Amino acid sequence: MIRRILRRTFSYRGRVAFLGILLLIIPSQSLRAELVLAVWELVPDGKIDPVHVETYSQWLRQEVGNTGVFNVLERSEMEERLVEEVWKWIELCRESCLTTIGKNLEVERIVGGEVGMAKGEIQIALMVLDVNTGKRIWEWEDSFPQEDRAVIFSSLTEAAHDLETLPPWSASKAALQRKSGAPSGAKPSTRPVRSSGRKQPDQPAAAVEASSKKLKAPRGCEPKPGTREDRYTNAGWAREVIHKRTGIEMVLIPPATFTMGSQRRRNERPVHDVEVLKPFYLGKCEVTLPQYWQFVKATGYTGKGDADGNYLVDLKSTPGLVGELDRPAFWVSWKNAKAYCEWAGLRLPSEAEWEHACQAGSKENYCFGDKEQYLEYFGWYGRNSSGKWQFVGQRAPNDWGVFDMHGNMWEWCEDRWRGNYTGAPLDGTARIKGGSRGKRTLRGGGWRSNAEDCRSASRTSKRWNKTDRTIGFRAALDVPWRPSARH
Repeated sequence: MIRRILRRTFSYRGRVAFLGILLLIIPSQSLRAELVLAVWELVPDGKIDPVHVETYSQWLRQEVGNTGVFNVLERSEMEERLVEEVWKWIELCRESCLTTIGKNLEVERIVGGEVGMAKGEIQIALMVLDVNTGKRIWEWEDSFPQEDRAVIFSSLTEAAHDLETLPPWSASKAALQRKSGAPSGAKPSTRPVRSSGRKQPDQPAAAVEASSKKLKAPRGCEPKPGTREDRYTNAGWAREVIHKRTGIEMVLIPPATFTMGSQRRRNERPVHDVEVLKPFYLGKCEVTLPQYWQFVKATGYTGKGDADGNYLVDLKSTPGLVGELDRPAFWVSWKNAKAYCEWAGLRLPSEAEWEHACQAGSKENYCFGDKEQYLEYFGWYGRNSSGKWQFVGQRAPNDWGVFDMHGNMWEWCEDRWRGNYTGAPLDGTARIKGGSRGKRTLRGGGWRSNAEDCRSASRTSKRWNKTDRTIGFRAALDVPWRPSARH
């Protein structure tokens, strides 16, 4: 068909020229998609919450990758390539430091920037450096009257698309190795790069002190590389940990008093204050299918006696293949989730803990405020999910670094269901007495839900053996804690 059209439309010379243009265009586009770009951590100025700035860095990294133009290094890839000494520069944004970091990462372009506060406005400045010359080749900045995080995420998305205007450059060694495989006898390009051992004048003493301080983690966990001490508890606990048995990344949720419920629905009343007495760790994302499958393989758990007939009904092959790594585990019942948590040494969060973690200090309907139009930046729901579940961790996290609390999957909680909060515990623990013996609580909304169902206070219930394509769960872990430990 194409040959017939060409024959009718062009002369012989015209056909040759047309095909030549195609051959030039197609390889250049495919090569451009292999260009490797590193997005370094944005630097806070001391007046901005560093937790927020980390989420801006992650969001920018993700949105640049979503353009399809660049192959963006994930943070985990950068951690593999850089030794600990270089990670001490994470609080620096000077051209000399970024150039050295880019060379260690084997990229030709690197994005860096700062987030600061001046005259009551949040200011973000970004730049792209040519690693070979150390010169800026792109700059972008924006300011915001107040820290409206949803607007900031929207603006960073625009900045990511503006990066498409960068002129193309030759593919880096890392990209070529990743595309064709490392040459025979060569080591993978992701090996840690050894430091020259020379003292860098730009390295601050505070960064060295922070990196050398040993952080605490619960038994069975280890601090996530690059994490800091939790600033809310100020008791030496790592803000993020990795659960060794499952690989689940968890973030520390601080103790606090918060307002639970709302007046919008009968089952969300009465509005009441809850004091979460102890910090706890909560999964940054919903439990994924490969993480759940570890439990199935290790124990031979069939799960069918603990669920209705649809348990893992759409599982056609062994999880863990390409495309399955970040898929949430669904078609699992409350009893299945409990079995997994017991095997892993984890637990389900209480309903109060879940809402506390979802709010992350917000007093509005969502973790980001009351404006529904910004929900698409923080969660998957009926209007942006394309009618299907989505991989975990793709939307923006809340202020405490937890992903997908609004939408994607309804999440099981420990509590028995009751249609109101009358008699509910006020200390953050689960309601395990009273209420319905056969129903358990679900929170957060799912990928088919409307915006109303994705509010922080929204709640519903299902029977303990119910499974569904919109129901998953996330895990929690206790922190050894005494009230005197709080500062």
